[in-house]
Formats: sequence, structure tokens, C-alpha cells
Amino acid sequence: MSDMGSGERGVVAAMWVALVLGCGVVVAMLWFGALLDVFTLGVMPTPAATASGRASLNAAAVVSVAAALTTAVLAVVLLRRGVHRVGAAVALVLALCAPWVPVWIAMNGVLAGE
Repeated sequence: MSDMGSGERGVVAAMWVALVLGCGVVVAMLWFGALLDVFTLGVMPTPAATASGRASLNAAAVVSVAAALTTAVLAVVLLRRGVHRVGAAVALVLALCAPWVPVWIAMNGVLAGE
């Protein structure tokens, strides 16, 4: 039998869900939304569409940073409790690396029409 209580299992599950959904799925959906906002066939997008695309890129950066912070806090909780050390360390490294791409794109990305 496992000594791990249901509390630690919940922390582990929440940590990985925050990392995968926040830094992966939601960011990809927001980037796709930005692409759809500015994609037109042979016509420059309107300023409103460009602004909407920029807002989607900024939202992706904010969501990614929030998910990474949540994951890092949960990983530190697991490391301090001494359970799931390898998984928590891997999640912590991923959480420290994951938000840099969305933040860089939000700061330096140029959309059509800008």
C-alpha cells in the first residue's frame, strides 16, 4: 500500500494540470485565436482585428506566467513534504522554462497590420 494520502495526490494532479493546461493548451488556443484575428486573404487586417490579436498574445503570456507560478508553488510544496521529489523537480524546471516563449512573443511579436 502507498503511504501517500489523498492530499498529496491532489497536489500532484493540480500541479500537472496547471502546467499542461495553463502553459500548453490555453496558450495554444490563444495563439490560434490571434492568428484567426489577423488572418485575411490578401487584405490587411483592420486595426480592431490587430488589436484583438495583440490582446490574445498578451493574454497567452499572462496565463502562461500564472500557470507557471502555480505549478512552481505546488512543486515546492511537494519538495518540502518530501514526496514525489523527481516529478516535482521536473515540473519545477518546466515551470521555470515554459512561460518565456509566450512572454517573448507577446513583447516582440509583430502581427500583420502593425
